[in-house]
Amino acid sequence: VTVASLPAEGRLEVTRQLQAVIKGNQPSFWLSYKFLLPISLLALISIVSGVALAYVQPIPEFVSHQQQTLRKQTVKEQFQVARWSGKPEDYRAVIDFFPPLGSNDYETLQYHNYAMKNLGIILLKEKGEKNLLEALKYFRGLSENEIHPPSQATGWAGLACVYDEMQVTIQGASGNEFDQFTGLIREQLEKLEENSPWNNPYFDLLDKYLQERVLHLIEKYNPSFHGSANTRFNRAISKIS
Repeated sequence: VTVASLPAEGRLEVTRQLQAVIKGNQPSFWLSYKFLLPISLLALISIVSGVALAYVQPIPEFVSHQQQTLRKQTVKEQFQVARWSGKPEDYRAVIDFFPPLGSNDYETLQYHNYAMKNLGIILLKEKGEKNLLEALKYFRGLSENEIHPPSQATGWAGLACVYDEMQVTIQGASGNEFDQFTGLIREQLEKLEENSPWNNPYFDLLDKYLQERVLHLIEKYNPSFHGSANTRFNRAISKIS
């Protein structure tokens, strides 16, 4: 029996049943609307919350060194991170993120100098041509700081130590080059012998590590400095000898 062979009333009944089956398999518009509305609202709230959070807490900046270092709000906080970790990349972050804005930017200058000093000493201890060349840059910068005698003394002492290491590390440092390094080292040592504006030898303004390194260089390159009755090193040497 086919649908076509049924009487008109039979065909109408079959059509109604078929429509009822189709309608039963399709979800109601209101059911779909009630289900999708909460999901849409949640998605909208998430987007708005994410934008607001990004505005209040912007994406942090990082230093592009071997280990990324989070940028702090102040130079003091940045230096405290470096001092706590003792890692070169953290000291580089202080230098890169907080360059002094001028000679009156005293706080930034102070921590900038501390970072260059500590980083220079770390690189000096690690040795190697690459490290020594980087340390040379920081110590040279400190040596030009005429407004802060301890930083300038650190720069001179650091340069002398770097030049001494370079004679051993850098290939070809012999003959005239050796004499050139020796001349540079003696030049820095002579500066440390002079009185600072604070009425004491620049040598006195060095930390213990650099004082010991300088004493070694004095004995190595100019023995007349050590033990001389007229040298201003005497009082400083007696403190750590």
